Order: sequence, then structure tokens, then C-alpha cells
Amino acid sequence: MTIERTKWSSWLTLVTIFSCALVPLLSAFVLFFWPPDSFSLETTHHGQLITPPLPVNAKQPLQHPENQNRVSEQSSWQLVQIDIKAECKNNPNTPPVSASPTSMQHENEQIIKALGRESHRVTSGYLCLPASPLQAVQATEMTGIVDPNHQLIMVYDSSSDQRAIYQDLKRLLKYSKLG
Repeated sequence: MTIERTKWSSWLTLVTIFSCALVPLLSAFVLFFWPPDSFSLETTHHGQLITPPLPVNAKQPLQHPENQNRVSEQSSWQLVQIDIKAECKNNPNTPPVSASPTSMQHENEQIIKALGRESHRVTSGYLCLPASPLQAVQATEMTGIVDPNHQLIMVYDSSSDQRAIYQDLKRLLKYSKLG
């Protein structure tokens, strides 16, 4: 081997070693300060996030619409039908008396069934709220998600796509150690 070839080989080895360290650092720097438009910096939830979460009265457990005597489990997620009315102050957690379940109750049950093996972690319920806690929401009837700590964390109006509720609930169950 000639001396020039040895120098060239040594120089190439040195550049390769430095580039293995510098290229990832430079690319991370560029992507951090100048992200491309294809990166989504938006939120991934579909419903309206309640911040701060609205505490639900845990002393009066949520009633299941299909069976007034069955009470939801204490440490489970709850997919609730929410009624926003002024008369909710009198009897806040008693569902309206109806001969057949409403379409919203049926859709909530279908969402829970669609969760598959995670469906045991979610129960269905009914919640009646006075208009004051959710002033930003215009609907009088909606679906909500209550976490195992009895806090209403997300709401969807009655016109929301059921697939969006399913995706949010699935994501919550995936990353949650509660319930």
C-alpha cells in the first residue's frame, strides 16, 4: 500500500465516525426548530376536553339507564348520557323514565361492545347536569366520558360520530392504568 492510499483510508474512516455522530444531531436540530408541514402538532382527541375536569358526585353513583337498581362499578371508566337541564338540581342522577332505551343509550352500549376485551373496564350510565358547569356546550343532550376518579373529562354533542367516541375511549383505555 502506498502512503497516499493509507492517508486517504484513515481520513475516510475519521469522517465516517464523525458523521455517524453529527448527522443524527444535526437532523434532530433541524427538525426541532424547523418542523416540516407534514408533522401534525394538533391534538388527537375528537371530543371537547373539559379542563379542569368536572367532578361528578361519587356519593350518588351513576345509574344505568336499563336497570335503575344496578350501580356502576366504583373503579371503571363510564360512558354516560348527559342531560343538561335546569331541573337536574332536584334529582341529578336518576334517568328519565322511558319504555325503550334512547338511540344515544343504544349507541353507547354499541361503543362499549366494540371495545372487545377492554369492554369490562367501561360501564354505561346517565348523568344529569345543571346548565352552569358546561356553559360552553350548546347541546342539551350529549355523551361524556367519566374517568375512574369520577371526573367528567370529555364531552361529545349528540351529532358526534360514534367512531370518534370509540377512538378516544380506546386511546384512553390503552394508556390508562386506572380502571
